[in-house]
Amino acid sequence: MAKKKKSKQKNKKNNKRKKLGIKLMLFLFILVICMILFLPSTFVVVIGMLPTLVIYIFDKSENKNKSFTVGAMNFSGVFPYLIEVWKQSGSMDLALGYLQDPVTIIVMYSAAALGYGIDWLSRLFISSVVKEKAKMRIKRIQSQKEDLIKRWGQKVDGTIPLDREGFPLEKDMGSKD
Repeated sequence: MAKKKKSKQKNKKNNKRKKLGIKLMLFLFILVICMILFLPSTFVVVIGMLPTLVIYIFDKSENKNKSFTVGAMNFSGVFPYLIEVWKQSGSMDLALGYLQDPVTIIVMYSAAALGYGIDWLSRLFISSVVKEKAKMRIKRIQSQKEDLIKRWGQKVDGTIPLDREGFPLEKDMGSKD
């Protein structure tokens, strides 16, 4: 009976993988067709978004937050030139003309650098907030410890030596009072 359940689960997983594989292949096929049909736009986006690709490859975090921040800002630098290519009939000469202009590349890549700076500043701010919260928590714990010592005496301050079971040693109990 257990073997039948396991085999059914394996079959379901294999069917899901096959469906995902088919969907992925269909998506990639449509993407390649669109890239070929809209070649000037593809050139502008691929060349303009190179910093995002590099950050994505080297971003080791689980959620790829740095890639998202840099990518959003990078796309904001690419988008005006992409709109101009679309406005002016989407010719390849226009797209290559933009990509050969150093100002265009500087604008695109500077927007990506701005995204990197935003990510760096936000991490710096968040880490300082977390550090301050930790300091406040330590102060609160120390205050609670002092209150406990006032109420129960020095026996609760954690300095009395304990045996293996966690009970105070006999010889040191009398000396701490």
